[in-house]
This record gives sequence, C-alpha cells and structure tokens, in this order.
Amino acid sequence: FALDNLLFTASVGIQTYIRHTAPPEELSASLAMGLTWNHIAAVTVPAAAGLIWAAYGYERIFACGIVLAIASFAMCLTLPHRKPHPTAPA
Repeated sequence: FALDNLLFTASVGIQTYIRHTAPPEELSASLAMGLTWNHIAAVTVPAAAGLIWAAYGYERIFACGIVLAIASFAMCLTLPHRKPHPTAPA
C-alpha cells in the first residue's frame, strides 16, 4: 500500500517534469510512454517487493522506500527553473 502511494506520487512528479521539459509537440507521446512504464511498474514492483519481504523481512522494504523517496527528491531538484510552454496543457 505504501509503495503504491509512493509510485502514485512519483507519477504526478513525472508528469510535472515532462510538462516542464518536453517540447509541446512531444508532450502527448511522452506522457503515453510514461503511463506505459507506470503500468509495467505496477505489476513488477509489488512482485519484487513481496520477494524481498519474504527473503529479508519488512525492514528492507522500508529501507528501499526511504532510498526511493530520497532519489525522488534529488530528481526534483534537477527540474529546470522555467515555466512550461504557453501551449502546454495545465
């Protein structure tokens, strides 16, 4: 549940990042590819997390969550400091 919420939050962040960095003509294709990868992750991450939990215990899952949160924050710091293109959807 916690990992699912983390991935949802990351999905919102990815969409925001794409809107800031992709040219308007590539926005739709970029968002579609992001959605595809999000669905792939929604299937594989819970399976992998279950294997890690069974093999190493719940502590490792929470440690992985901490690492993912720190990595997400670090990626947010790389966002360019410019406004989205005026034709990009809000």
